[in-house]
Amino acid sequence: LYWGPDPSEFKRERFVDTETYRWPRDACKPAFTNHPSFAFSGGPRSCIGQRFTLALAAKPIERQRRELLKWKPGVTITPRNCRVRLRRR
Repeated sequence: LYWGPDPSEFKRERFVDTETYRWPRDACKPAFTNHPSFAFSGGPRSCIGQRFTLALAAKPIERQRRELLKWKPGVTITPRNCRVRLRRR
């Protein structure tokens, strides 16, 4: 395709079907549509920092949860319906 003398300028008519060229219908779809996050891409060459970034993003949420559910001193949690078997060694 030849975009003319000003290829960096956006012109709507460049992206419309003409008699000489018909744009593919899937030209604007992402390459990996089955991945939940397109920001990290997918497949064997996906972003190496994806796990680190997701863990870092979850940290403020975990901190907020801990502040809302603070443990009070002196409270004992007792398990219910928990069977334990002891054997002499």
